[in-house]
Amino acid sequence: MGLKLPFSVVAPPGATPTLDTLPRRLADFETLGEALDYAATGRRGLNFHDARGTLTEAYPFSQLRADALAQLASAGFLKHISVSIDGPNELHDKARGVEGTFVRTAAGLRRLQEAAARRHAPLRVSVNTTVAHETLEALSSMVDVAAELGVDAIGLNHLMFSTAAEVDETVRLLGEGDASAISTFVTEDPGLDPARVSVQVEALAARCRERGIRFDMRPKVKPALVEPYYTPGTPLEGRCLYPFLYARVSFSGKAYFCPFIRIEVGDLTEQTLEEVWTGEHYVSLRRRLVQNGIFPVCRRCCKVELSPATTSAFDEVAEEPLAAAQTA
Repeated sequence: MGLKLPFSVVAPPGATPTLDTLPRRLADFETLGEALDYAATGRRGLNFHDARGTLTEAYPFSQLRADALAQLASAGFLKHISVSIDGPNELHDKARGVEGTFVRTAAGLRRLQEAAARRHAPLRVSVNTTVAHETLEALSSMVDVAAELGVDAIGLNHLMFSTAAEVDETVRLLGEGDASAISTFVTEDPGLDPARVSVQVEALAARCRERGIRFDMRPKVKPALVEPYYTPGTPLEGRCLYPFLYARVSFSGKAYFCPFIRIEVGDLTEQTLEEVWTGEHYVSLRRRLVQNGIFPVCRRCCKVELSPATTSAFDEVAEEPLAAAQTA
């Protein structure tokens, strides 16, 4: 008959709805955690009733996720969360292409902050934003966004990108794989004027100092490097210690060389971490990295340490990298 029932009909008042506008996905998640993350973006959850069938508590999956993260923080396993924000409300939604994204992100962050406070969990929260042509002119307004969200730290990502030629040269130097193993934004024109980038980053750093907000950025693009950094194809000198200090492991247990170079170096479902870490494949790729300084696609990666190490007015950074972790 085409009858459409409102949520209030299929669930008692105050309960999480039986129906939801969030599209159903059936058994197409790799992990339970991924499934719960998806469910948390909707309105559904768990409804608890007493022996008489009276609703005693409605527990949305969004709240369950916040409580789980707070519990991890309370136990000392989770110390810092960085939330990705592109700008003020309307600008963030436009950049993400989905209306209401900012409001939902803000609500989720508040749920997490409240859950952590109830458990007295020492969880640090920062907002993370990226230099992009869509949001560059509003960069300094991130200070107001941080204040609105009750956050006292901002991490800035310089745009990470490579040219097609840099990808091809990296594959050649690696001696294996193809362009599909390189995970970065490939473009011949990032659409950013280096001079404007310098002005806007300086303005953001200045407002952070005025408002007592901690500020960090990655990679550390100093003033002398802004123009070559944002000029596609320009060689940059530096080093990367990531493959010597950290391991990139997926939910499946597969280990990869680094976030940008997705060459598999081991499988923790079949090997120990020591076997993967000291394996010939992993070691040989590290050796190639040392021999080449940094690979071409590493020049504009968040993990790289660029030279020269000059200083500037916006070199006030946090004691620990604020942009080290993010959740979208």
